[in-house]
Amino acid sequence: MEYQKTVYIFGAGASIGSDFSPNMPGISNFISKGHSFSKIETYKNLFRYIDSEWNIKPKSAEDYKSYNNLNIEELYTHIDISINKFESNDYLLSELIKVKRELFLFMINTLNQAQDHGFCSIHKTFSNSIEKRDTIISFNWDTLLDTALLNSESGHFQFNQLKRIAHNFQRDTGGPLSPIPFDFDEGIYLKLHGSFNWLVCENNGCSQYGMVYINYYRKDDHFICGPSISILRCSRCNSHMKNVFVPPTINKTFKKHPSINNLWNFAYRELERATKIIVIGYSLPPTDFLSNWLLRSACDKGKINEVIIVDPQNDDLSSKYSNLLGINLKIINTSFKTFKDFVESL
Repeated sequence: MEYQKTVYIFGAGASIGSDFSPNMPGISNFISKGHSFSKIETYKNLFRYIDSEWNIKPKSAEDYKSYNNLNIEELYTHIDISINKFESNDYLLSELIKVKRELFLFMINTLNQAQDHGFCSIHKTFSNSIEKRDTIISFNWDTLLDTALLNSESGHFQFNQLKRIAHNFQRDTGGPLSPIPFDFDEGIYLKLHGSFNWLVCENNGCSQYGMVYINYYRKDDHFICGPSISILRCSRCNSHMKNVFVPPTINKTFKKHPSINNLWNFAYRELERATKIIVIGYSLPPTDFLSNWLLRSACDKGKINEVIIVDPQNDDLSSKYSNLLGINLKIINTSFKTFKDFVESL
């Protein structure tokens, strides 16, 4: 029998289409959605910066609608580029670091409130339906899928694979970090943009430098993925651990987070071997150059026999994916408009 490998790709649309749909933010309304249920005085440096850089003039402190069209990835990228640009200016750098710290806190609290430690029935059904060989690549920061996989008999395997990559790599003398070997038939869960419940030690003199700590805990008879506020300390060096969000820029922070680099390497390998790709709510944002490169370069056009696009705009996306992957439109399935529709077909 010919080898078959399914790779799922999750974008923000999968979370927006969850049981928490009214609260879950998307890329374009993340700031306004978070603003609507946050105490803005907690993020005064962040919103002062946004108002100045984007020339936004809110009518009041409660005027979240003024931020309706501000893209969270564009904001994150703008701050990240500014930090790199002004790293020699001590004053500007310290102010930008405050802004970035508040942005992370804002993102974590927004996602935490949106999903409210809850279980999504759609993600749960999906997690119970996947095969051990299936790989999931996610560009989402929330933990709806993480929680579902953790509490699923079948999906729990993929989550454990993620933990192995994040924690168990070997430091070559004077060289890069290398992941431990994996069986080619095993599926993996790969979160390429980090997660709101991830922390990392950035002390390069520490033996746990670069190792991602995934914050989750048991409550009663199930697991819950906890928020990752930077109050935890490294168990080896006692340094404050930092949040792990990867900006969607061409200059990913691989040197700063070596285990993230390993996740991208595994994603490349899994896409190379894919015969079927199922895209759920990922609309190919033009600013995410490296993700687009990954899909274009890694996918073997001769191996792929089907692509399923699950998205309300899947007819428009089909031509984009056809061009990006170099595949015939005839093998692209656009039957499913929502994540729920797709899951009900499993």
